[in-house]
Amino acid sequence: MSICEKHIWPACKVILKAGTPIQKLFDMGGATHLFISNQTAQILKNDGMVDVLSITEKYRSYIDMGNLWADKGWKYLSHYYSPDTGKGIIPYITAATECRSYIDRALYYWNRGKKQKSMFYLGAAAHIVQDVCVPHHAKGIAFNGHRNFELWVMNNKEKFRAKKDGLYKYFKSINDLIYYNANTAQKYYDDVSSYNISGYTKACSNLLTLAQRTTACLYNHFFFLIGK
Repeated sequence: MSICEKHIWPACKVILKAGTPIQKLFDMGGATHLFISNQTAQILKNDGMVDVLSITEKYRSYIDMGNLWADKGWKYLSHYYSPDTGKGIIPYITAATECRSYIDRALYYWNRGKKQKSMFYLGAAAHIVQDVCVPHHAKGIAFNGHRNFELWVMNNKEKFRAKKDGLYKYFKSINDLIYYNANTAQKYYDDVSSYNISGYTKACSNLLTLAQRTTACLYNHFFFLIGK
């Protein structure tokens, strides 16, 4: 266990036990990530994924905490992945590497009976899966309209609810899932690189729903790995 992890996890548990509203913890993008979390539960329910839904809802507060934690500090700089080059923002690790490390931790703790901690890291992995649905993250570009697009998504997210049809396609690895989302997202970069309502709407109607459907996929994939 790293020094960072050793100190962060107890702090998160204190926050949860104190009943601090989780909404106070999120920044600009946090509201969108929690929206995706809510819709993922709806998708799992409507798709009849009862077992996956039961476990993820039981530990929902920990999943959401991990999701929000994943964007704190400078960690967001490792949320980029270009499917063309396999790189992120140099010299930081790629979104694929970061997501895989979170899944590995989630598996490690689940297999040792530390399920709350496991779900915290599953939430962190979900954040990465969702981030690479943003064209800028898929192009390895931190600026050039990035903030404007994410602000627009945050303010218009309710228009783009996915309610069923989780993407349960079996991916051989987390890398494959990250690649799939990033490869889809990068195609919409020109639509969102400048302030463009029609472009934003076009991109969001495809990519925000993709983020919801592939988060359901991630949860299903994780529980496949642990044999549930």
